[in-house]
Amino acid sequence: LGSSSSFTVGLLNSLNKMKNEKKTSLQLAKEAIFVEQKIIKEMVGCQDQLTCGIGGLLKIDYLKGGRFKIKKNFVKKENVQKLCSYLMLFYTGIDRYSENILKEQIKKTKSGHNSKILKEMVSMVDPAAKALKDGNYYDFGKMLDISWKLKKELSSSISNKKIDEYYE
Repeated sequence: LGSSSSFTVGLLNSLNKMKNEKKTSLQLAKEAIFVEQKIIKEMVGCQDQLTCGIGGLLKIDYLKGGRFKIKKNFVKKENVQKLCSYLMLFYTGIDRYSENILKEQIKKTKSGHNSKILKEMVSMVDPAAKALKDGNYYDFGKMLDISWKLKKELSSSISNKKIDEYYE
């Protein structure tokens, strides 16, 4: 659930406050991305830092050159509340390290093995955002199910038997 990015954003926020430096939420997220990717050289993307730094439900479009376009609050508050009433969160007791999962995923992506899967996942973003915006939770749920099954194909370490049992 982005625990390392939550920690990084929180730490940077605290350090900035101690130095009486004001940062926007986007600046804070970008600093966290820099720390995780460039300083400690973690193999991570940007979505966790952006979500932790900015907060809320975001639609993030990734652009060339490490840039992104972010839409925040594109879903009415009452629709977000309704969506939350359909969600469940499970504590599995399982510790996972994203670096271990991402090694295989990056290798498969660089070899071209994941290209079709990633394109299919990206093609679902706009319809999923529209379903959320329109309050069409059934279609959104179907898309989440499809995207989860696709995501599991990116790396053999993304899920395990216990998580699959919980999911079913």
